[in-house]
Amino acid sequence: MYRKGEISYGYLCYGVHYFFNVIIGKKDIPHAVLIRGIFPTIGLEEILKRRCKTLVSQSNPNGPRKLFKAHGINLKQNGISLYGELIWIDDLGIKIQSDDILVSKRVGIAFAGEDADLPFRFSIDIKKERKNF
Repeated sequence: MYRKGEISYGYLCYGVHYFFNVIIGKKDIPHAVLIRGIFPTIGLEEILKRRCKTLVSQSNPNGPRKLFKAHGINLKQNGISLYGELIWIDDLGIKIQSDDILVSKRVGIAFAGEDADLPFRFSIDIKKERKNF
């Protein structure tokens, strides 16, 4: 996570689940965003197959563990440029209104004391925005 931004950072959490992050900081400054979910628009059949599912739902795939599994990402993708052909981020011209962004505290980090309550978890109100995807 101390590398130059614009690359992927994958790691194994608690020896069980893989997580996917996007490094956004300058070299030696550990800033990254944990990607917790996606709105899949292509590759749905493969996503469902990897997750042993038959139907797309709002929980497909929400959560960092499900995201890794759905996309077949593993630690081999750690440190890959996000400008490459394997993994990239593309906004597809989608515009999200600020009042459609939900803000809450992070989950699963009670050990962080008062920092656990910081409003550092962001998501899109899918009830409003799903029509755009």
